[in-house]
Amino acid sequence: MTPPTTATIVYDGDGNRVSETVGGTATKYLVDTLNPTAVPHVLDEIVNGSVTRTYAYGLQRISENQQISGTWTPSFYGYDGHGNVRFHFEEPPWSNCIAFASVMAAGRERSR
Repeated sequence: MTPPTTATIVYDGDGNRVSETVGGTATKYLVDTLNPTAVPHVLDEIVNGSVTRTYAYGLQRISENQQISGTWTPSFYGYDGHGNVRFHFEEPPWSNCIAFASVMAAGRERSR
C-alpha cells in the first residue's frame, strides 16, 4: 500500500493559487490578474527556481510551452464557437495542421 501524499496549496488575498507543494516538490505560479478577460491566468509555472511551463493567452489560452526531457516543447489549443477545446497540437509537425486549416479557410472564402 502506498502512503498518502500530502499537498499544500497557497492562495493570495484574491483567491488565486500562487503555489502548490505535492510530495515535497513546490510549484509557484505567476498569475496575471490584469488582462482583457478580467479572469486571472497563470503565465508561468516555476519549480526549484526555474520556469518549467509557460502559457500564452488571447481571450482564451492559445498555447503552452513546457520542458520535456530538458527540451522546450510547444503545444497549441483550438476552440469551437462555444469556447470548448476542440484540438490540442502537442508535437511537431503541427505545421501540416496549420497548412490544412489555411486551405480550409481559403475554401470558405471562395465559397462565399
